[in-house]
Amino acid sequence: MLVFVPVLVLVGTGLAVLVMRQAKVSIGYIWLSALAGSFVAWLVLLVVNWDNTPVYTSQFWNLPGSMGYPVGFGFDRLSWPFAFALSSLLLAVLLTSTVRFHFQSDPFTWAFSVLIGAAGILAAAANTPLAFVFSWTAVDILEIAMLGLVGGGKALQQRNIISSMARIGGIFLVLWAMVSSRSEGLVLNLGLAAPPQSVLLLLAAALRLGVVPLHVAYTSEPLTRRGLGTMLRLVPPAASLVLLSRLPAAVVPPNAAVAVLLFCILAAGYGAFMWMVTRDDLEGRPYWLLAVAGLAIASGVRGQPEAIPVMGTAMVLVGGLIFLSSEFRKPLHVILLVGFIGMTALPFTPAAGSLIGLTVFPFNLLDVFFILVFAVLLSGTFFHMYRKREEQPVERWLLAIYSAGLVVLIASHWLIGFLVLKVEPRPGVWWVSLVSTFLAVLIILAYRWWQRSGLPIFLRNDPRLAAVRKAVQIIADVLRLDWLYALFGLVLRLLQSLIQFLTRLLEGEGGVLWTLLLIVLLASFIAMGGSQ
Repeated sequence: MLVFVPVLVLVGTGLAVLVMRQAKVSIGYIWLSALAGSFVAWLVLLVVNWDNTPVYTSQFWNLPGSMGYPVGFGFDRLSWPFAFALSSLLLAVLLTSTVRFHFQSDPFTWAFSVLIGAAGILAAAANTPLAFVFSWTAVDILEIAMLGLVGGGKALQQRNIISSMARIGGIFLVLWAMVSSRSEGLVLNLGLAAPPQSVLLLLAAALRLGVVPLHVAYTSEPLTRRGLGTMLRLVPPAASLVLLSRLPAAVVPPNAAVAVLLFCILAAGYGAFMWMVTRDDLEGRPYWLLAVAGLAIASGVRGQPEAIPVMGTAMVLVGGLIFLSSEFRKPLHVILLVGFIGMTALPFTPAAGSLIGLTVFPFNLLDVFFILVFAVLLSGTFFHMYRKREEQPVERWLLAIYSAGLVVLIASHWLIGFLVLKVEPRPGVWWVSLVSTFLAVLIILAYRWWQRSGLPIFLRNDPRLAAVRKAVQIIADVLRLDWLYALFGLVLRLLQSLIQFLTRLLEGEGGVLWTLLLIVLLASFIAMGGSQ
């Protein structure tokens, strides 16, 4: 039962913060309460790593004469890194919020951050399909409630609805896989799932990661996007990667693996490139998630699920380091550099095991593309870490607390690497990290040179360059899928109009006659089907 202790601590903390806010307690005491509860949960999760408590499993809907639906929660080498990373992210969000007191000091956002962190840790501990359904639903309910309370305009609300529909679709795919397995007289086991159930689970994780479809919602967010926004964007993908890491090596049929890998290259390549060229880290946050998610799915398809926790922790902790960095003082340069080194996948770094899923033997052209994508992702990470920020006047003690929040992220990343993840050089693939890092350094140097010197004179007025730019813009507009958002919005509006029309029709003066007519037509169709 130790698995539920950090979750219960965080739920109690979040509710206590809401009560204290309603009672108009001093904001300093509320912040200390939220920080204390989050720190206790962080310590408990750190202790859990050395605890050998078995997975807690119960039977749900265990009717007489039927097989029950197991609901299992527990931590192991696959799930603990995700849970500890999310707990560290929550702690960092609260610590770094000190420099945002001048424009964001509503305890309401802290409470929801704590509650979403609790739901994310519960999802990380899930071991069975139904456990994922329950925990994912909790994450979605909290996210939808928060986004509904924050608002943000009609266009943003439509995107939120579409994104929520995709994630809810992932939950239904898990239920579909359970029903499909039950029809064969079996209880779905994640580690032993075979096609078509494994394919359904892969699609479920992909839908919740934002990879299928290639949507990049939430590019326009309220002022809470540094703190609570980071939790809202990183917790759901991390909770989905846990499921992906529990699937078997042969997750897709061999004849479909190449097509899936090509799609992963397209998604990850597009995300990495847009992440590199986007000027603002918050605007580029969806591309960061898209790139890492594409690489993680590729690792699973290639039969290397142990690489997924490595990428998932890097997505949460390195991404959190970037998205929470609102100050750029010289003493922080070293902290950011250590965080970047942890992302390079060099030997003895936390991400050292991430490349085993991107390069497999025999070496082929797909491996080359994945190495290039990873190099571009590294380049974009460096650019965003060392971008110029508008510094606000902050007291030294607040800046010290803020710096401690960033240190928590980096220390947790390296701690996870040395405690659970394998950081030693991997035979046959250790050189890949050297190549990708070298390519990233070349890209960084070339970009710096281009910033100082600009394009060569003979290219500045070349009409072919303008054509290339236009083609790239068209491709970016297509892959951004704003047209898909517009199409979904049109379908939703048509359905709304149809429902309103039927409502007015049936509630009008001739409503009874129309109802009788519909009943007669329905009975006629049933009779025709029975006669055939």
